[in-house]
Amino acid sequence: MLCPSCKDDRRRTRQRKPAMERRFRVLSLGAGQQSSALLVLSARGELPKLDLVVFADTQWERKVVYDNVDRLERIATDAGIRFERVTAGALRDTAVEDDFVPMPVYGYHGDKPVVMRQQCTMDWKIKPIRRRVRELAGPLHGLTVEMWLGI
Repeated sequence: MLCPSCKDDRRRTRQRKPAMERRFRVLSLGAGQQSSALLVLSARGELPKLDLVVFADTQWERKVVYDNVDRLERIATDAGIRFERVTAGALRDTAVEDDFVPMPVYGYHGDKPVVMRQQCTMDWKIKPIRRRVRELAGPLHGLTVEMWLGI
């Protein structure tokens, strides 16, 4: 069968695989209770096995977070689950040097409490994770990427 996205002059054949082999299960690990539980349950076999766990490191997390990530990495490795750490750089350096504060900052506008403009989650978590998943998944044609989030 021909791939429908290919042009007539560059025809390629698509190798069909069973649906489960075309699924790439990824956990976006925040290292909180919910995402940690998803990883542990997958490692125990109580949930489907993950193909990849990705932790986006802002390089400015608390020690308890890094301790938990280290523990979870050992659990994943022992279960044969690939574990990756990605980073978009040091959040603290950006927060101190730029005139734009990338993380949530709370303040007041008159008497009303407000949250200042931010981009932390997108720039330091979501984009680095998506980038790594695309690199590891390879061509996405015919592949279902199942992203697990613990919220």
